[in-house]
Amino acid sequence: IQAHRGPDDSGLWANASGKIILGHRRLSIIDTSAAGHQPMEIGSHVITYNGEIYNYPELRSELQNLGHRFTSTTDTEVLVHGYEEYQENVVDKLNGMYAFAIYNLKTNKLILARDHAGIKPLYFASTKKGDLAFASEVKGLLQVEGIDPQCDPVGLKRILSLGYIPGDKTMFKGIHKLRPGTVL
Repeated sequence: IQAHRGPDDSGLWANASGKIILGHRRLSIIDTSAAGHQPMEIGSHVITYNGEIYNYPELRSELQNLGHRFTSTTDTEVLVHGYEEYQENVVDKLNGMYAFAIYNLKTNKLILARDHAGIKPLYFASTKKGDLAFASEVKGLLQVEGIDPQCDPVGLKRILSLGYIPGDKTMFKGIHKLRPGTVL
C-alpha cells in the first residue's frame, strides 16, 4: 500500500484463497466517518476507489428509487450500487474524477475503470505468473513480485521529447496506463 496516497485510513481485503487482494489508502473528503473505509464490501462486490463523483447525490436518489438501500453517505457506496444496477455502463452516468476496481465475489470478475478526462491515474501490469497487478502509481507496481521493471525506450523517448507519454505506454516495458474513459 502506498502510504503517502492517503493519511486518513488504510485497508486490505483478500478473498478466501488469497488470490485476489485489494488495498487502499484513504484521503477522506466525502463522509469522513469510518463508513467510508475501503476496500468496501457491499453485497457481492468489493471496491477500491480513488476520486470524487460530483453527481453522486442525484445518482444515489435514482438508485434508491430503484430499490437500492444505503448504509453510508459515501460516493463509494453509490458507485458500487451503480455498478450493481448498470454494470460497466455505470461510467456513463458518472460526472467526476475517478479510478476504481470492483471485484464481483459471485462471478470472480474484476473490472478497472478510469474517468473520461484521465484525471485519476491507474496503471496495470501482468506478473511473470500471469497475475494482474494495478496501482495508482507506477511506483506501486515496481514493488510487486514478478514484475521486472525494464526501461521502455519508446516511453523514455516520448517523455523526454513531449514531456508526457501518450496512449497506454509508460517508461517501463509491460506496465501500462489505463486510458481515460476505459473499462478493463
